[in-house]
Amino acid sequence: MVAIGEPFIQTLIENNLSLREYFILYCKVYDKEHLIDKYQEKFTDLKLFSVYGKLVTKGFLLHLDGDKGYISTEKGDDFIYGLVDSYADQKSDNPFLGDEDITEISDSVYDTEFKKFLDAYPVKIRRTNGTESYLKEGTKEIKELYVKIITSKRATPQQMQDAIEYYVRRYTDSGNLPYLKTLKNWLLQEIWRDVLSHISGPNYKPVKTVNYGGKIE
Repeated sequence: MVAIGEPFIQTLIENNLSLREYFILYCKVYDKEHLIDKYQEKFTDLKLFSVYGKLVTKGFLLHLDGDKGYISTEKGDDFIYGLVDSYADQKSDNPFLGDEDITEISDSVYDTEFKKFLDAYPVKIRRTNGTESYLKEGTKEIKELYVKIITSKRATPQQMQDAIEYYVRRYTDSGNLPYLKTLKNWLLQEIWRDVLSHISGPNYKPVKTVNYGGKIE
């Protein structure tokens, strides 16, 4: 999990979340409900119904029909993934897991984040000369580049997601889709660094709705 410090507490305050609500949401996102049960066995004052209700009201959880329980929403997933690295989560269950093990486990650890990252990019576009260009060829190499960026702590999965969504939206809205780079080159040429530098600037105003209109697939 994430280390508790002033930035973490400030994040909870800004999102109107208590530590208990964060704990429940974390367990839901990373499928660790056994930890909730274990916690409740020790601390019987944990009123799950009340905590779940607050998380539903705040948009972090969704209550399924009947007795099917609760699942995290996209908002809940994004919040936790933005704070907790998947490798750090796996290491929390195995404190003896060393950094040298990253290569061996990376193929599975970042599956969820990488799929979301990959899905945000168009499959193909039509260049100005009329030819079709497939933008996600070499998926295996693309994932290796992505995981290398994450595990070297140059960017978090959430930062990479923010960068790619902004990049696609900018080219879509400006009508410059024919000039989109292939995803492999987007990573190799470190375009993501320039994008992150821009969207972290003081004059950047995030847009919540992403329009993937235009001639892309």
